[in-house]
Amino acid sequence: MIQPDEIEPVGLDAAEARRADDVLARAVRGLRERAGFEFAQIWLAGLGDRCDACPLREVCPDRTLCLHRAAIDVGDANAATFAERAPLGRGSLGQVATRGTALCGRVADDPVDRACFGTDTFLAIHPLVFRGESM
Repeated sequence: MIQPDEIEPVGLDAAEARRADDVLARAVRGLRERAGFEFAQIWLAGLGDRCDACPLREVCPDRTLCLHRAAIDVGDANAATFAERAPLGRGSLGQVATRGTALCGRVADDPVDRACFGTDTFLAIHPLVFRGESM
C-alpha cells in the first residue's frame, strides 16, 4: 500500500508543470512508478461529447455527462486498449465518481470495468474531491 509520504513527491513533481495536461501526466506516472501499479489513470467529469461513437453508449444512463480519461500511464502496455469515456454511475469507476467514496477490489464482471481497466485487475479507485464534490 502506498503511504502518504510517498505521494508528496508525486504532487511536488506534478506542481512544477506549467500546463494542466502535464500536471496530470506527471501525477499518473508518479503514482504508477512509486506505488508499483501496473497502470494509473485520472478521470474527470465532462460533457457527453462522443456518445454516438462511444463503445459504452448502450450501458450509459445519461448521455449529457460522463467521465473523461484525462491522463493515463500504462508503462509498456498500449493505452489505446482502455476506454476514454465511462458512464457516471456504472461500473466501479462510475460508482466511485457518483458516490464520492473510494473502492479497492478486483475488476467486476461489468462491461464498463472491462473497458476501462481490462480483466483480472485489482483496482484502487479514489475520487478527486473538491469542495465536497467529486470531480
